Amino acid sequence: MTDIPTRIRPENASTVAEFAERKRICRATVYNEARAGRLNLSKVAGRTVILESDELAYDALIRAEADARRKAGKQPQPENQSAA
Repeated sequence: MTDIPTRIRPENASTVAEFAERKRICRATVYNEARAGRLNLSKVAGRTVILESDELAYDALIRAEADARRKAGKQPQPENQSAA
């Protein structure tokens, strides 16, 4: 987690609960994603928040992973070589 100056306006940050609700995941998943290094959490006035820039980075990561899974699923499967 990163300490950030309190001059950052609250409009630029979401609480863990707000973020979780918006992403339709539970709060524990938010903390698990942060522990895995996929989401950056910050502290503002003693509260854990997700900055708008970190949310956008997380969204981009999720989209890239989904695209990679889609592409992997669309690759042609090798034909079965059966001995006849």
